[in-house]
Amino acid sequence: MGNPSRQSFFINPTSIDEVMKIIGSIDHSKATGPYSIPKQILSSIPLEISAILVEIFNLSFQTGKFINALKQVKVVPVFKNKGSPYESGNYRPISLLYVDKIMEKLVHKRMVNFLENNKLLYHRQFGFRSKHSTVHGLTTITEDLKKSIDEGKLTCGVFIDLQKAFDTVDLDILLRKL
Repeated sequence: MGNPSRQSFFINPTSIDEVMKIIGSIDHSKATGPYSIPKQILSSIPLEISAILVEIFNLSFQTGKFINALKQVKVVPVFKNKGSPYESGNYRPISLLYVDKIMEKLVHKRMVNFLENNKLLYHRQFGFRSKHSTVHGLTTITEDLKKSIDEGKLTCGVFIDLQKAFDTVDLDILLRKL
């Protein structure tokens, strides 16, 4: 990292209000996974459920452990609408989750805040960031190219769309790197 942080990444506890807000923002039309609380229950008694979930999530934050039952997931193949439906490579796996999605959103919020507050993200990291988009990335590249042309520099841009990029990754190498 260009500018490592000496700050510790400590996950702050959550609150009933924060969990209720996340429950309200989740698309309730999505299917739930095994051992998840059905969306109708979460929607009908969010205050009561949120209080229980806050206890579970805060205990998880304190211990660094997550309930094993919530790690199990039902994976459903969804056709990518490209190519033959008879080829397995034309499907992408979708994980059916729900309660763990709430936990994921809590951890994501804390991690992003930590990275941004400690200025640990590269200034040209446009994807997967709030108030940033691929349009910003394209605009930046275009401006860099224009500036180089104006300065009389030899300028070239190579843009590659790696369709099915994850399908091209050697999983053994990826697992070793992880």
